[in-house]
Amino acid sequence: MSELILHHYWPSPFAHKVRLALGLANAKWLSVEIPRIPPKPLLTSLTGGYRRTPVLQIGADVYCDTQNIIRALADFGFLSAIFPEGCMSKALAFSAWIDDTVFELAARVVITNALDTAPSEFIKDRGDLYFEPGWTIEKLNHDLSSVVLQLDAKLKNIDDINDIDGEQLIRKLVIIWSQQHVLDYSELSNEPQGHLDDGLPNYRDLLGVIETKNKDYPIYLQRVPTNNPEQGKIWKISNSTV
Repeated sequence: MSELILHHYWPSPFAHKVRLALGLANAKWLSVEIPRIPPKPLLTSLTGGYRRTPVLQIGADVYCDTQNIIRALADFGFLSAIFPEGCMSKALAFSAWIDDTVFELAARVVITNALDTAPSEFIKDRGDLYFEPGWTIEKLNHDLSSVVLQLDAKLKNIDDINDIDGEQLIRKLVIIWSQQHVLDYSELSNEPQGHLDDGLPNYRDLLGVIETKNKDYPIYLQRVPTNNPEQGKIWKISNSTV
């Protein structure tokens, strides 16, 4: 079987998505770190000029763009591990909307706020990628409030989608928990207030930890009020987990 080689740099959010997929698949892969900004002569020689991150190499085949990479991993035998409910097309369609719309707005906000602190060569490179031709610092600052409002609207859409599909998301989380056996029911508190001696805020409890090759992800519960005052507070997956 051919080796999986991921060409990436660690802070890249797009590379992080692929690393998460590799973790879900429990796949063995090799890491090749590439520069954050050009020149990238070794990478572009491999890809025929493609300069973005990440790139997946499987034997003599090279896959650019996260959508193509995820499909390649599915074809490689990891389909059921990455998409246990057979939802690949829906997930990739949603991901494409995030990448093309939400991320572009988020990048504008982050880069505009980092104009005075990030390296100038990084700002120049990312500005040429994400902003309109002939962009200027003055125009970025002028447009920032409008971009923030656009981003806020998109994030609210995501919240609505997550609310609609909450049960499905929980089922997927349960599948991962079952695969890794991360839930120890004996450690859960029977008290309505949860654990008060675990070093966490009194409204938060640790439910379990999902382990991947590169990082462990704690799953927290959070005690929140309901719309019914007589019901009091209930425990939900904490937003600190997300």
